[in-house]
Amino acid sequence: MSWIEEEFKDLKFKDARLTRRFYQTASILADSPLGTVNQSISSWKDKKGAYRLFSNPEFDHDQVMSVHADQTKLRMREEKVVLSIHDTTYLSYTGKKSIKGLGNIGGKAKNGTEYDGDGYIFHAALAVTEDGLPLG
Repeated sequence: MSWIEEEFKDLKFKDARLTRRFYQTASILADSPLGTVNQSISSWKDKKGAYRLFSNPEFDHDQVMSVHADQTKLRMREEKVVLSIHDTTYLSYTGKKSIKGLGNIGGKAKNGTEYDGDGYIFHAALAVTEDGLPLG
């Protein structure tokens, strides 16, 4: 069993084909984690499959993250000390009117007027051991 199958063993979509596509896509992307989907997947068939997976209404990102969070908690329980490394990034999409749900990420400008920077504020955390081993 691959580490991806182990990590997401509790992930079950209604359609078994979707679950298989998730494992296949995740395995390919794990081999090239620094690239975009388009850069990391060389086969046209696999690229098309990945984009179909992500746009499938039955694909639930929250479900994927929940299963990963549960596995992370299990790994954390095995450690005496766990460090939580945090980072906040501002993703600006100002001018991209076609993207729905953007919020003001700029707050007030220096002159006191509202800044209309549109985007998302992304906050991530990584749990690691004292030796720096990533747990999730």
